[in-house]
Amino acid sequence: MKKIAERLKRAVKNSLTQIFRPGTSKREARAEQNKEALKKALAEGKSESEIRKMPQLPSPYIHSYNTYYQYLDICMKYATWLVEHHSDVQKLAYAHRRGYDREYIQEMIDRGLAASTVARTTAALAKLYRCHMNDIHDRRPERRYEDFTRSRGYSSEKYEQDKEKFGEIVEICRATGVREIELEHLYPECFREDDKGKLYVHLDGKQQHTKGGKTRDVVILERHQKRMREIISNCVPGELICPKAPSHLDVHGIRSLYAMDYYDEIARPIEEIPPTERVRLKRPKIDNSRPNQIRTTAPAIYQRRSDGRKFDRSAMLTVSESLGHSRVDVMVHSYLR
Repeated sequence: MKKIAERLKRAVKNSLTQIFRPGTSKREARAEQNKEALKKALAEGKSESEIRKMPQLPSPYIHSYNTYYQYLDICMKYATWLVEHHSDVQKLAYAHRRGYDREYIQEMIDRGLAASTVARTTAALAKLYRCHMNDIHDRRPERRYEDFTRSRGYSSEKYEQDKEKFGEIVEICRATGVREIELEHLYPECFREDDKGKLYVHLDGKQQHTKGGKTRDVVILERHQKRMREIISNCVPGELICPKAPSHLDVHGIRSLYAMDYYDEIARPIEEIPPTERVRLKRPKIDNSRPNQIRTTAPAIYQRRSDGRKFDRSAMLTVSESLGHSRVDVMVHSYLR
Protein backbone atom coordinates (compact mmCIF):
# COMPACT_ATOMS: atom_id res chain seq x y z
CA MET A 1 0.00 0.00 0.00
CA LYS A 2 2.82 2.38 0.83
CA LYS A 3 4.48 1.81 -2.55
CA ILE A 4 1.19 2.40 -4.37
CA ALA A 5 0.66 5.63 -2.44
CA GLU A 6 4.15 6.85 -3.32
CA ARG A 7 3.62 5.91 -6.97
CA LEU A 8 0.32 7.79 -7.17
CA LYS A 9 1.73 10.90 -5.47
CA ARG A 10 4.72 10.85 -7.80
CA ALA A 11 2.32 10.63 -10.75
CA VAL A 12 0.32 13.56 -9.36
CA LYS A 13 3.39 15.76 -9.10
CA ASN A 14 4.63 14.81 -12.56
CA SER A 15 1.23 15.49 -14.11
CA LEU A 16 0.83 18.95 -12.57
CA THR A 17 4.45 19.92 -13.21
CA GLN A 18 4.02 19.19 -16.92
CA ILE A 19 1.34 21.89 -17.21
CA PHE A 20 2.96 24.44 -14.87
CA ARG A 21 3.72 27.62 -16.82
CA PRO A 22 4.64 30.34 -14.28
CA GLY A 23 4.63 33.89 -15.61
CA THR A 24 2.86 33.07 -18.89
CA SER A 25 -0.41 34.70 -19.94
CA LYS A 26 -3.52 32.80 -18.90
CA ARG A 27 -5.62 34.91 -21.26
CA GLU A 28 -3.48 34.05 -24.29
CA ALA A 29 -3.43 30.35 -23.37
CA ARG A 30 -7.20 30.34 -22.96
CA ALA A 31 -7.71 32.09 -26.30
CA GLU A 32 -5.41 29.61 -28.04
CA GLN A 33 -7.22 26.67 -26.43
CA ASN A 34 -10.60 27.93 -27.67
CA LYS A 35 -9.20 28.71 -31.10
CA GLU A 36 -8.04 25.10 -31.44
CA ALA A 37 -11.44 23.88 -30.23
CA LEU A 38 -13.13 26.00 -32.88
CA LYS A 39 -10.86 24.63 -35.62
CA LYS A 40 -11.64 21.10 -34.51
CA ALA A 41 -15.38 21.78 -34.50
CA LEU A 42 -15.22 23.24 -38.01
CA ALA A 43 -13.18 20.25 -39.24
CA GLU A 44 -15.82 17.93 -37.81
CA GLY A 45 -18.49 19.77 -39.78
CA LYS A 46 -20.46 21.12 -36.83
CA SER A 47 -23.21 23.59 -37.63
CA GLU A 48 -23.11 27.31 -36.79
CA SER A 49 -25.68 26.84 -34.01
CA GLU A 50 -23.69 24.00 -32.48
CA ILE A 51 -20.53 26.08 -32.51
CA ARG A 52 -22.28 29.00 -30.84
CA LYS A 53 -23.32 26.70 -27.98
CA MET A 54 -19.79 25.48 -27.37
CA PRO A 55 -18.62 26.35 -23.83
CA GLN A 56 -15.55 28.52 -23.34
CA LEU A 57 -12.61 26.34 -22.34
CA PRO A 58 -10.19 27.40 -19.59
CA SER A 59 -6.44 27.57 -20.01
CA PRO A 60 -4.92 24.06 -20.03
CA TYR A 61 -2.03 25.27 -17.85
CA ILE A 62 -1.37 26.40 -14.29
CA HIS A 63 0.05 29.91 -14.36
CA SER A 64 0.91 30.84 -10.77
CA TYR A 65 2.96 29.32 -7.96
CA ASN A 66 0.11 29.74 -5.48
CA THR A 67 -2.30 27.80 -7.67
CA TYR A 68 0.29 25.13 -8.40
CA TYR A 69 1.03 24.41 -4.74
CA GLN A 70 -2.65 24.61 -3.82
CA TYR A 71 -3.65 22.14 -6.55
CA LEU A 72 -0.70 19.91 -5.68
CA ASP A 73 -1.85 19.69 -2.06
CA ILE A 74 -5.44 18.94 -3.12
CA CYS A 75 -4.39 16.21 -5.55
CA MET A 76 -2.02 14.64 -3.03
CA LYS A 77 -4.95 14.30 -0.60
CA TYR A 78 -6.97 12.75 -3.40
CA ALA A 79 -4.19 10.21 -4.02
CA THR A 80 -4.15 9.33 -0.31
CA TRP A 81 -7.93 8.90 -0.37
CA LEU A 82 -7.67 6.57 -3.39
CA VAL A 83 -5.28 4.26 -1.56
CA GLU A 84 -7.47 4.20 1.54
CA HIS A 85 -10.78 3.58 -0.25
CA HIS A 86 -9.89 1.71 -3.46
CA SER A 87 -7.21 -0.92 -3.19
CA ASP A 88 -7.63 -1.80 -6.89
CA VAL A 89 -6.13 1.52 -8.02
CA GLN A 90 -2.64 1.27 -9.46
CA LYS A 91 -2.69 4.30 -11.77
CA LEU A 92 -4.46 7.68 -11.80
CA ALA A 93 -5.99 7.08 -15.23
CA TYR A 94 -7.68 3.93 -13.96
CA ALA A 95 -9.27 5.88 -11.08
CA HIS A 96 -10.65 8.40 -13.55
CA ARG A 97 -12.12 5.71 -15.80
CA ARG A 98 -13.79 4.08 -12.81
CA GLY A 99 -15.31 7.39 -11.69
CA TYR A 100 -13.49 7.50 -8.37
CA ASP A 101 -12.82 11.20 -8.81
CA ARG A 102 -16.57 11.85 -9.03
CA GLU A 103 -17.07 9.72 -5.94
CA TYR A 104 -14.45 11.80 -4.12
CA ILE A 105 -16.24 15.05 -4.97
CA GLN A 106 -19.64 13.56 -4.09
CA GLU A 107 -18.27 12.57 -0.69
CA MET A 108 -17.22 16.19 -0.11
CA ILE A 109 -20.71 17.39 -1.09
CA ASP A 110 -22.34 14.85 1.25
CA ARG A 111 -20.14 16.11 4.09
CA GLY A 112 -21.56 19.57 3.54
CA LEU A 113 -18.31 21.27 2.59
CA ALA A 114 -18.50 24.80 1.17
CA ALA A 115 -19.38 25.12 -2.50
CA SER A 116 -16.15 27.06 -3.09
CA THR A 117 -14.11 24.22 -1.56
CA VAL A 118 -15.87 21.66 -3.76
CA ALA A 119 -15.30 23.84 -6.85
CA ARG A 120 -11.61 24.34 -6.06
CA THR A 121 -11.08 20.60 -5.58
CA THR A 122 -12.93 19.82 -8.80
CA ALA A 123 -10.81 22.37 -10.68
CA ALA A 124 -7.62 20.78 -9.34
CA LEU A 125 -8.69 17.28 -10.40
CA ALA A 126 -9.72 18.63 -13.82
CA LYS A 127 -6.17 19.95 -14.29
CA LEU A 128 -4.78 16.64 -13.10
CA TYR A 129 -6.83 14.69 -15.65
CA ARG A 130 -6.70 17.32 -18.44
CA CYS A 131 -10.49 17.53 -18.68
CA HIS A 132 -13.39 19.88 -18.00
CA MET A 133 -14.71 20.28 -14.45
CA ASN A 134 -18.05 18.81 -15.53
CA ASP A 135 -16.22 15.65 -16.58
CA ILE A 136 -15.27 15.22 -12.93
CA HIS A 137 -18.66 16.14 -11.44
CA ASP A 138 -21.44 18.02 -13.21
CA ARG A 139 -23.80 18.56 -10.27
CA ARG A 140 -21.76 20.63 -7.87
CA PRO A 141 -23.47 22.98 -5.37
CA GLU A 142 -23.85 26.56 -6.56
CA ARG A 143 -21.65 29.20 -4.99
CA ARG A 144 -23.83 31.92 -3.45
CA TYR A 145 -23.04 35.48 -2.42
CA GLU A 146 -23.75 34.79 1.25
CA ASP A 147 -21.13 32.01 1.21
CA PHE A 148 -18.34 34.45 0.30
CA THR A 149 -17.20 35.60 3.72
CA ARG A 150 -13.46 36.23 3.31
CA SER A 151 -12.64 39.63 4.90
CA ARG A 152 -16.26 40.75 4.41
CA GLY A 153 -16.41 41.91 8.02
CA TYR A 154 -13.43 44.23 7.60
CA SER A 155 -14.54 47.77 8.49
CA SER A 156 -13.26 51.31 8.47
CA GLU A 157 -12.93 51.07 12.26
CA LYS A 158 -10.71 48.01 11.90
CA TYR A 159 -8.69 49.89 9.29
CA GLU A 160 -8.02 52.76 11.70
CA GLN A 161 -6.87 50.28 14.34
CA ASP A 162 -4.53 48.58 11.86
CA LYS A 163 -3.17 51.93 10.69
CA GLU A 164 -2.31 52.85 14.27
CA LYS A 165 -0.69 49.45 14.82
CA PHE A 166 1.15 48.84 11.53
CA GLY A 167 1.66 52.37 10.20
CA GLU A 168 2.23 53.51 6.61
CA ILE A 169 2.03 50.07 5.03
CA VAL A 170 -1.70 50.00 5.84
CA GLU A 171 -2.18 53.33 4.07
CA ILE A 172 -0.42 51.95 0.97
CA CYS A 173 -2.79 48.97 0.97
CA ARG A 174 -5.84 51.27 1.22
CA ALA A 175 -4.59 53.53 -1.55
CA THR A 176 -3.62 50.76 -4.01
CA GLY A 177 -5.70 47.67 -3.21
CA VAL A 178 -2.77 45.39 -4.04
CA ARG A 179 -2.67 41.72 -3.06
CA GLU A 180 -0.36 40.59 -0.28
CA ILE A 181 2.23 39.04 -2.62
CA GLU A 182 2.16 42.20 -4.77
CA LEU A 183 2.67 44.33 -1.66
CA GLU A 184 5.76 42.32 -0.75
CA HIS A 185 7.28 42.95 -4.20
CA LEU A 186 6.48 46.66 -4.40
CA TYR A 187 9.27 49.17 -5.11
CA PRO A 188 9.12 52.99 -4.98
CA GLU A 189 9.70 52.94 -8.75
CA CYS A 190 6.31 51.23 -9.18
CA PHE A 191 4.68 54.56 -8.31
CA ARG A 192 4.57 56.68 -11.46
CA GLU A 193 2.86 59.79 -12.82
CA ASP A 194 0.53 59.85 -15.80
CA ASP A 195 0.36 62.66 -18.36
CA LYS A 196 -1.98 64.58 -16.04
CA GLY A 197 0.40 64.43 -13.12
CA LYS A 198 -1.65 61.86 -11.23
CA LEU A 199 0.14 59.16 -9.28
CA TYR A 200 -0.60 55.52 -10.14
CA VAL A 201 1.02 52.13 -9.51
CA HIS A 202 2.51 50.09 -12.34
CA LEU A 203 2.68 46.37 -11.55
CA ASP A 204 4.87 44.22 -13.76
CA GLY A 205 3.41 40.73 -14.09
CA LYS A 206 6.65 38.91 -13.29
CA GLN A 207 8.47 41.35 -11.02
CA GLN A 208 5.49 42.00 -8.74
CA HIS A 209 4.15 38.42 -8.99
CA THR A 210 0.67 39.45 -10.06
CA LYS A 211 -2.08 36.88 -10.42
CA GLY A 212 -1.76 35.11 -13.75
CA GLY A 213 1.37 37.15 -14.51
CA LYS A 214 -0.73 40.02 -15.89
CA THR A 215 0.83 43.49 -15.97
CA ARG A 216 -1.57 46.22 -14.89
CA ASP A 217 -1.81 49.84 -13.74
CA VAL A 218 -3.55 50.55 -10.45
CA VAL A 219 -5.53 53.74 -9.97
CA ILE A 220 -4.79 55.74 -6.80
CA LEU A 221 -7.82 57.76 -5.74
CA GLU A 222 -7.55 61.52 -5.43
CA ARG A 223 -8.00 61.40 -1.65
CA HIS A 224 -4.79 59.33 -1.32
CA GLN A 225 -2.60 61.15 -3.85
CA LYS A 226 -0.92 63.61 -1.44
CA ARG A 227 -0.30 61.03 1.29
CA MET A 228 1.19 58.50 -1.14
CA ARG A 229 3.64 61.11 -2.43
CA GLU A 230 4.75 61.79 1.14
CA ILE A 231 5.24 58.09 1.92
CA ILE A 232 7.06 57.22 -1.31
CA SER A 233 9.39 60.24 -0.99
CA ASN A 234 10.73 58.68 2.23
CA CYS A 235 11.32 55.24 0.68
CA VAL A 236 14.76 54.11 -0.50
CA PRO A 237 14.90 53.80 -4.32
CA GLY A 238 15.56 50.28 -5.52
CA GLU A 239 14.57 48.67 -2.20
CA LEU A 240 11.35 46.83 -1.41
CA ILE A 241 8.83 48.97 0.45
CA CYS A 242 7.50 46.02 2.47
CA PRO A 243 9.57 42.81 2.12
CA LYS A 244 7.19 40.94 4.43
CA ALA A 245 3.58 41.86 5.20
CA PRO A 246 2.64 41.68 8.92
CA SER A 247 1.12 38.26 9.61
CA HIS A 248 -1.91 39.72 11.42
CA LEU A 249 -2.69 42.34 8.78
CA ASP A 250 -5.78 41.55 6.70
CA VAL A 251 -4.48 42.81 3.35
CA HIS A 252 -7.47 41.35 1.50
CA GLY A 253 -9.84 43.15 3.85
CA ILE A 254 -8.17 46.47 3.08
CA ARG A 255 -8.30 45.55 -0.61
CA SER A 256 -12.10 45.33 -0.29
CA LEU A 257 -12.17 48.86 1.16
CA TYR A 258 -10.19 50.09 -1.84
CA ALA A 259 -12.66 48.41 -4.20
CA MET A 260 -15.66 49.98 -2.48
CA ASP A 261 -14.01 53.42 -2.34
CA TYR A 262 -13.21 53.29 -6.04
CA TYR A 263 -16.65 51.98 -7.01
CA ASP A 264 -18.45 54.63 -4.93
CA GLU A 265 -16.34 57.34 -6.58
CA ILE A 266 -17.12 56.41 -10.19
CA ALA A 267 -20.45 54.54 -10.10
CA ARG A 268 -23.53 56.25 -11.51
CA PRO A 269 -26.84 56.25 -9.61
CA ILE A 270 -28.80 53.26 -10.88
CA GLU A 271 -31.85 55.40 -11.70
CA GLU A 272 -29.72 57.47 -14.10
CA ILE A 273 -28.59 54.44 -16.16
CA PRO A 274 -30.87 53.82 -19.20
CA PRO A 275 -32.40 50.31 -18.93
CA THR A 276 -31.43 49.58 -22.54
CA GLU A 277 -27.78 50.68 -22.19
CA ARG A 278 -25.13 48.02 -22.75
CA VAL A 279 -21.41 48.00 -21.99
CA ARG A 280 -18.62 46.34 -23.92
CA LEU A 281 -16.88 43.44 -22.18
CA LYS A 282 -13.11 43.19 -22.39
CA ARG A 283 -12.70 39.62 -23.56
CA PRO A 284 -10.43 38.09 -26.19
CA LYS A 285 -12.20 36.77 -29.28
CA ILE A 286 -11.63 33.18 -30.33
CA ASP A 287 -11.56 34.07 -34.00
CA ASN A 288 -11.77 37.57 -35.48
CA SER A 289 -13.71 36.19 -38.42
CA ARG A 290 -16.42 34.99 -36.04
CA PRO A 291 -17.02 37.92 -33.65
CA ASN A 292 -20.22 36.48 -32.22
CA GLN A 293 -18.57 33.37 -30.81
CA ILE A 294 -18.60 34.91 -27.34
CA ARG A 295 -20.65 37.60 -25.64
CA THR A 296 -19.06 41.01 -26.20
CA THR A 297 -21.65 43.26 -24.52
CA ALA A 298 -23.89 43.05 -21.45
CA PRO A 299 -26.61 45.18 -19.79
CA ALA A 300 -25.18 48.26 -18.05
CA ILE A 301 -27.15 47.40 -14.91
CA TYR A 302 -25.94 44.32 -13.06
CA GLN A 303 -28.43 42.76 -10.63
CA ARG A 304 -27.15 40.42 -7.95
CA ARG A 305 -29.33 37.34 -7.82
CA SER A 306 -28.96 36.69 -4.10
CA ASP A 307 -30.41 39.97 -2.86
CA GLY A 308 -31.59 41.83 -5.96
CA ARG A 309 -29.21 44.74 -5.42
CA LYS A 310 -28.26 46.59 -8.60
CA PHE A 311 -24.81 47.86 -9.62
CA ASP A 312 -23.27 49.93 -12.40
CA ARG A 313 -21.55 47.30 -14.54
CA SER A 314 -19.29 49.83 -16.26
CA ALA A 315 -17.91 51.01 -12.90
CA MET A 316 -17.51 47.41 -11.76
CA LEU A 317 -15.45 46.58 -14.83
CA THR A 318 -13.20 49.59 -14.24
CA VAL A 319 -12.59 48.69 -10.59
CA SER A 320 -12.14 45.02 -11.49
CA GLU A 321 -9.42 45.94 -13.99
CA SER A 322 -7.55 47.95 -11.35
CA LEU A 323 -7.80 45.01 -8.92
CA GLY A 324 -6.41 42.60 -11.51
CA HIS A 325 -9.63 40.71 -12.22
CA SER A 326 -11.51 40.39 -15.49
CA ARG A 327 -15.02 39.41 -14.36
CA VAL A 328 -17.66 41.46 -12.60
CA ASP A 329 -18.96 38.44 -10.68
CA VAL A 330 -15.73 38.43 -8.68
CA MET A 331 -16.36 42.08 -7.81
CA VAL A 332 -19.95 41.61 -6.79
CA HIS A 333 -19.31 38.48 -4.70
CA SER A 334 -15.98 39.25 -3.05
CA TYR A 335 -15.76 43.02 -2.68
CA LEU A 336 -19.04 44.94 -2.95
CA ARG A 337 -21.32 44.69 0.06
